[in-house]
Amino acid sequence: MQKEQDRLSSILRRELVWLQRGPQARTGKDKNRKDRIEAMLSQQRNVQDAKQTSFSSLQRRLGKNILKLDRLGKKYDDKVLFSSFSYEFKKGDKIGILGDNGCGKSTFLDIITGLAEPDEGCVEKGVNTFFSYYDQLGRGLDESKSALEFISDISERIIFCGTEVSAERFLELFGFPRSRSRVRISSFSGGEKRRLYLISRLAQNPNFLILDEPTNDLDIRTMENLEEYISSFEGCALIVSHDRAFLDCTCNSLFVFHDGKIDYVSGSYTDWKDRLSQEKKQPADTPKVNTRAKREKKGLSFKEQKELESLESEIAELEELKSRLEESFAYSQADEFGTLSERNARYQQISAEIEDKTERYFTLAEKA
Repeated sequence: MQKEQDRLSSILRRELVWLQRGPQARTGKDKNRKDRIEAMLSQQRNVQDAKQTSFSSLQRRLGKNILKLDRLGKKYDDKVLFSSFSYEFKKGDKIGILGDNGCGKSTFLDIITGLAEPDEGCVEKGVNTFFSYYDQLGRGLDESKSALEFISDISERIIFCGTEVSAERFLELFGFPRSRSRVRISSFSGGEKRRLYLISRLAQNPNFLILDEPTNDLDIRTMENLEEYISSFEGCALIVSHDRAFLDCTCNSLFVFHDGKIDYVSGSYTDWKDRLSQEKKQPADTPKVNTRAKREKKGLSFKEQKELESLESEIAELEELKSRLEESFAYSQADEFGTLSERNARYQQISAEIEDKTERYFTLAEKA
């Protein structure tokens, strides 16, 4: 069911872009295409409604007052880390934290969670706000237990991307196969302990997630699962990371630490860097009107329009082939696609092609 929903989501993303481009629907073909889109939307809504009914009881609800920072300040000796910083969190805030090493990012998180006291100002936490804090010290990791015992003691029912999974399955998603999940934590490597500590923070089903450099010990696949978890997370999140691509995927605004103060920046990391680059390129005495005048050209070239049209059919064919390959994995013997290892290699190749072509499709669609 999940694979079918993923396939529907992938197709719908493209189809909804087609609708936004304003098709005239003068032909029966266009009308049929619209009918198919409506049918897929209805199918997806039915499944989502069922999920919400089944798992809504596991969600921690945020109250009206989530977290308020009022004129916060902190310094060590003569060094001011930040001062007079105020912010009131809203539901859905996912904020990345940027700054040089030693600028006070971890201290800021400790103050928010009550592990340190500010020199000035105060933190007002909402009654229903439940923090889950992944810090650099790994506080609270019981090494006398196995990974599965440790996570199961926290919760046996964990929400991952809107779906309930078992503690054992949750461990698998973050790089702990069953053969490792029953091993005593004391025998784990340092990287494995950090990864398990991260999983334990997510397993608490929080409504306010605080992560301090969470990606340091993650492989690519596990990092993708973490990105997926945060993207579907309905609460608030504060994330310190030097991985700018990770921040782009997970955060909708930034706290930027510099020169003893904190600036709030709306938008992603890439948006912010682009704005800084434009400001550096723009001479101080050049009127903004001139810049706009140079950007009049819009839309697709003839070649790009043809590419956009061909991408739709190419992606659809690849999706169909990918679906057939998924079905073939139920059988271990060789078939039209080859042996199991050959099928797996081809599946990975096709998945990468779909991702590349879809990315190109949306780039052209946005330009159109």
